[in-house]
Amino acid sequence: MEQHLLVFKEVAETINITLSAKNLHMSQSSISLQIQSLENEYGVRFFDRTNKGVTLTKEGEIFYARIRSILDILVSLKEEMSARAKDQRRLNQRRLIYLGATLTIGEYILPNIMAYLSKTHPDVDFKVKISNTESITQDVSEKKMHIALIEGTAPQHKDLKVENFWDDELVVVIPHFHPWASKNSITLAELPNERLVTREEGSGTRKVMEMALKDRGVDLNQLNVTMELESIQAIKQVVS
Repeated sequence: MEQHLLVFKEVAETINITLSAKNLHMSQSSISLQIQSLENEYGVRFFDRTNKGVTLTKEGEIFYARIRSILDILVSLKEEMSARAKDQRRLNQRRLIYLGATLTIGEYILPNIMAYLSKTHPDVDFKVKISNTESITQDVSEKKMHIALIEGTAPQHKDLKVENFWDDELVVVIPHFHPWASKNSITLAELPNERLVTREEGSGTRKVMEMALKDRGVDLNQLNVTMELESIQAIKQVVS
């Protein structure tokens, strides 16, 4: 129907079927057939045909006045829908990155990293999972994540690329009233005499601690671990 209306509008404005056919890249017979189809549909003549050409009838003038606004609305609607489709394609083309981080990194380091990435890569969406090292490394190995930030020793796997991005240290945290508070350092021999709070099994922080103790001949099982928590912040609150 829209094509028929466009043909009618062109003929009504040019009052010349030959010129209309040229403008619309159609044959004159096709133009005539579409005009005739419209006239049959509405039961009136829109054009008077003479040897000199065509002229609008009274009904044709009324019809022309109506379809101009209809076609303007259709053009506007097409432009709006085209713009919306373009925006939708742009949204569909946004990249999505699944990023994982261990609890400690997720709490202390990742927020600043994410703030930076959101400014420098506005066309990228991130889905972030915070968990312990064991869970995060398993997700990367199973290709559920694109990249992960962990502490401790990364698993050796032919499909994984590992890069060091941060150096940190582990320290003993005590309340201000503890006898050790006045000391600059303690010896490993003093640790078994104290009740300790550590990270849970599967934590990269705990793994680093276990390896450091083992290198110095101390087994974690020899220490008096009375509590295991899944957050450094929680440990600090308990100790304080």
